[in-house]
This record gives sequence, C-alpha cells and structure tokens, in this order.
Amino acid sequence: MSPYRRGFVTSVLFPCPTPSYNINSFPGELIWVPKGPLIGDDASTAPDRCESVPCLLLPYESARFLIVFFHSNAEDLGRCRWFCQFLREQFQCHVMAVEYPGYGVCMGTATPEGIIGNAHAALHFVTQVLRLPLEQIKIFGRSIGNAPALHLAAKFKVAGLVLVTPFVSVRTLFKDRVGPLSNFVDEWFQNDEHMRNVQSPTMIIHGRGDRIIPWKHSEELYKLCTTRKLFISPKGMEHNANLTTNIAFLTMPMFRFFSLPDYSFDELKVPAWAFDKRRSPYYVRPAIEVQSRAIVLPVKSGSSPGINLPEPDEDEDPVDPTLDIRRLQRELTEELKGRARSAIGDQPVVDYESITVLSNPVVLHSYMATKQRYDFHGGGLADRRGSILDTSILVEQSEILYL
Repeated sequence: MSPYRRGFVTSVLFPCPTPSYNINSFPGELIWVPKGPLIGDDASTAPDRCESVPCLLLPYESARFLIVFFHSNAEDLGRCRWFCQFLREQFQCHVMAVEYPGYGVCMGTATPEGIIGNAHAALHFVTQVLRLPLEQIKIFGRSIGNAPALHLAAKFKVAGLVLVTPFVSVRTLFKDRVGPLSNFVDEWFQNDEHMRNVQSPTMIIHGRGDRIIPWKHSEELYKLCTTRKLFISPKGMEHNANLTTNIAFLTMPMFRFFSLPDYSFDELKVPAWAFDKRRSPYYVRPAIEVQSRAIVLPVKSGSSPGINLPEPDEDEDPVDPTLDIRRLQRELTEELKGRARSAIGDQPVVDYESITVLSNPVVLHSYMATKQRYDFHGGGLADRRGSILDTSILVEQSEILYL
C-alpha cells in the first residue's frame, strides 16, 4: 500500500483523539505492559529497556474472570475508564483495557501490525505475569476494537468473546460507503476469516439503528460463527449508544449467557515494576536540585578527593559485645548510687536497688485480609445489595434477540 493510501485509511479508521490522560494519571491503575519477551516469564523481573504498552488494570477482589477490553477508535483509556469501571462493578471481574499506538500516551502510529502487537502483549502479560489461564479470560471489543478481539479469539480459546458493533472487514466497510472505489483500499482486518476459527462462546451486540456500521455486518459474522452464540439486536440502538442505559442491551445478556459473576479466592498479584512510569518514553527525569551554598568537605592530606568516612575516637574503648548484661546493670546501679551520695549525702532519695534493665518484647501483629462474604441461596447468587441474581438460566443453543 502506498504511503498516501495507507495514511488515508489510517485517518479514517483511527482518528486519534486528543489524549485525555498522561503518565501521572490513574495511580495504581495505569500499568506498563512490555512488548518484548519477559526474562524467563518471571513476574518479578522485566526487561529494563523495552517498548511498553500502557494499559488500565482494574482488579476486583476475589474475582474469577478478567475481561480484556479493546475500546473504539474515538476514545482512549481515559475516555473509556468509566465503562471499564462499570464492567468491573456490574459483573464483579477484573478488567484490563489496552491502548492503541498513537492513542493517549502510547507511542507510535495506529497500524494493523501495531494494534495486533499491543493485543498480543496484553494477553501475554495476563497469562504469563498475572498467571491467569485462558479459561478465566474474556475478550471484549467495541467498534474498531473488534479487530484485535477477534484476532486473539481466533488463535486462543478463551472463556468468552463479546463483540459490540463489529464489521466484516475494512474493505466491506468502505464498500458500503464508496461502492466500487473500495477495491482501491487494501484489506486491514478480515474479521470474517477470524470468526470462522473462533471456538469460544460468542455474544454479538449491534443495534439496527447504527448508521456507521450497518447491523448486517454482525448478522453475517453471526452466521459464520460455529460455536455457542448469542446475537442481540435492539431496534433503536445506534453505533455509539450507551450500553448502560438499558439492562437489555448488555447487562442481562451477560448474566444469562456467561453465568456471571463467579469467584476465585486466588488473589491477583501485580508486580511492582508494572506500575513504574519510568518505562514510558514520555517519562522525564526530574531536574537535580542545586543548593545555594556549596558545602566544602575537608580532605585529608595525601588522600584522593572524596568523602571520607568518619573514624572512631582514639581515646574511646570499644564495647565488648560479649559482656554480661546483668554485670553492666550492676555497674550502672553502683555508679548512680555513688553520684547520688556525693550530691546529697549518704542517704539516697531513690531506691536504686530496684532499678532493672527493661527489655520490650517484639510483638508480631498477624493480619489476614477479610474476604467479602458471598451468600448462596438456592440456585441464585446474592450480590452485595442483597438481591438474588438467577444464574441457573443458560443459553445452550444459538439465539437471536430482537428487542
């Protein structure tokens, strides 16, 4: 593809918005996922100089599943954070959102290779560093984010796949707009080819009021899907509709199709180096503070310039650590008695015989984090508000919901 044609497709598919966050945003949530290989896949170490992918990690206590979220082309991690928080609280699972090259604080340009590379780095981090198996990972893509989501789901059998307003392919998407001129557009993402290889349970959401990506794209992908599947197609739902305003769009289908929430008492352990913002190329080392007055350090004659360590006093006898503590106590008591007698006479005012050496014992405080209590009643699972969520209904066969 020529640079002009490639730049045209990039500007149409990935109009990078103004960054809504920086490397100092979201402390404790913004992590840096290395794109290079880890050192022995050990969570305690990572390559010092390696290109990193900024991601947003929102853990949930005792959650079993983790959702890897790929946002649309009109937002970045800062703009989709509220939706990730909704996913975490509503379905009680960990959520990790992945940034695209050129978006937010992620270096580079949005290209198919760069986006897929970031997606693979994120999944590798989840499986090799966070130590979560594929059967505890769900992949969620929206709009252009369906491309990396389908790419991963076609290669790895995960716990589930959620596609919101997906498209068949880039060329098909242009064909709906410009007709035969779409033949001059090289193919970027062939989602139809990837859908044939998906083995994970798949849920597709696409409103029939979408004027950007026609809902027929999802209908065709649904037909190509050979695994357990569900298609939700609300009549008035548009492309950028808020999925949280109506529980029939996303919330109830997720509960019904994936039997959420579910729990595991193996806590998610995130290494400290993942939060180190120095891994970002945007990191600027703070300037060295200069004092107003210079400190002149004395230098011994005949020695090289530098800082000399202090030497012990020559007239001070070193204390023998092997001396008996009780003997030191008696000597101290006699010295104190002598000082008192010399000051006020032979009658002491303090009973120095009662002086003892106190030794405070070390107290080890043991603390165990209290887990949230989950009460099970019959076939339903009680959430933290006390309501019973019926998780006994599962979709065992293919189903299309026209709401």
